Amino acid sequence: MHSNHFGIFPLTLILFALLTSCNSVEKVLSSEDFGYKYNVAKQYFAHKKYVNTITVLENVQPFYRGTPQDDSITYLMAKSYYLDGDVLYGEHYFDELRRNFPRSKFIEEADYLTAMCNYNISPRSDLDQDYSIKAMRLFSLYIDKYPNSPMREDCEKKYKELNDKLIYKAYIAAKLYYNIGQYKAAMVSLHNCLIDYPESVYREEIMYLIAKSTYLRAVNSIESKQKERYQKTIDEYYSFIAEYPESKYRKEMDGFFSVAQKSVK
Repeated sequence: MHSNHFGIFPLTLILFALLTSCNSVEKVLSSEDFGYKYNVAKQYFAHKKYVNTITVLENVQPFYRGTPQDDSITYLMAKSYYLDGDVLYGEHYFDELRRNFPRSKFIEEADYLTAMCNYNISPRSDLDQDYSIKAMRLFSLYIDKYPNSPMREDCEKKYKELNDKLIYKAYIAAKLYYNIGQYKAAMVSLHNCLIDYPESVYREEIMYLIAKSTYLRAVNSIESKQKERYQKTIDEYYSFIAEYPESKYRKEMDGFFSVAQKSVK
């Protein structure tokens, strides 16, 4: 006994099959019925055929410029690129939507996904972090604009993740000067790291490295400059133990302080 297979298909699947049966994208594009092409594009999108969606929408977009469908087409283009993994083009079209249709019903999602595009492009911490900084700015704007959004927690989490990446990049860059024995440059760079990121998870180690850099610079200085540079070690020692009296670096720091004190006297 044969069952009626069409009875179990959702209506949208039947419609999609009818719209695209025997129809390649080229055949859809050859039609002069823009309404038909737009409907096929929406069906392609619903069935996750994002490349086909983009191909057809690029064809119909000029026809719909300035019409009520204009923002929907821009949104579908942006979302198709984004879901297909092309976040650079996705960002371009989401940005276009945000600029040209500020009152669109898609604007909140576009604001979030523009931030997500930049988040997804953000490279590993040793590379240039322009996309990370842009994503952080966009996540922050989103939180301010939509304080009750269900996406707020995700935005805050991703903002922190990117900020941690910037903190790590600054820490590694500053520590590099110390590692290669450029103690004056290390002192400046490590201090700047603390100014830029006072809540850094590396704060204790950075303060220790600043003190050690002043000490090693003094040790390696000509005699006429040692007293002034050991005094700097003493100052950094007091700053450090005020914050971290029980630090694992305490014993070593006390050693620097002892040598510096004798030299200053």
